[in-house]
Amino acid sequence: MNTRIKCPHCDSAIASDVQVCRNCGRRVNVARAYEVQLRHRTNQMILGFGAVLAVIVVLVSLRAVI
Repeated sequence: MNTRIKCPHCDSAIASDVQVCRNCGRRVNVARAYEVQLRHRTNQMILGFGAVLAVIVVLVSLRAVI
């Protein structure tokens, strides 16, 4: 499987099966880079769900006041 991930050193898109980034020339621990990228996406989703939940709570509270 050849997916794209970001180089942890220069943030350029690289293939998941490379060991050296073509842009910056540094070694890439693909497993670690993928783990960090996945954690970042998970944190963004949690933050987004929290924001949506906060808006729903505010709307429900406003409706109860009216």
